[in-house]
Amino acid sequence: MQNPNFCLRMQSLDNSSDEIFWNGGEFISSNSDGALRCLKDADYVYEKGVVWISENGVEAKFHFSGLMLLNLTPIELDEEGRMAPLSITINLTRLSRSEFVNNLQAITSSLGRSFAPGVLELAANKVAGLMGKGSFGLFIRFLFVKYFGKR
Repeated sequence: MQNPNFCLRMQSLDNSSDEIFWNGGEFISSNSDGALRCLKDADYVYEKGVVWISENGVEAKFHFSGLMLLNLTPIELDEEGRMAPLSITINLTRLSRSEFVNNLQAITSSLGRSFAPGVLELAANKVAGLMGKGSFGLFIRFLFVKYFGKR
């Protein structure tokens, strides 16, 4: 069942197909409404969000609306030898920590991507730092990061 609160976008490592979208445990067509929503949300956070973390293969930006764009860099490279990060769009106000962790674990087990030691734990801990804050809490955190650089 599709989950609009967690959407993954990645490229195929052989560069032979369109981007691959995975939503709530199932693959979805790159021209489906779910994939288009995932792209729209990711573009919005990329443009309007603030950096929450950028270290050790984990990059994340978030917006006070509750959306986060999380990029994880797996060990595997594409056929051209380039990094092929996984882009995950998350709704921090509607996704629980356990749902987030379960989705991350599903990525490693069903999508054939692996990460350097500690990458998934770092991502889970940093994302969890914003979960459960509610809209007002995210707004305050957003302002502090944007204007004071405080994380």
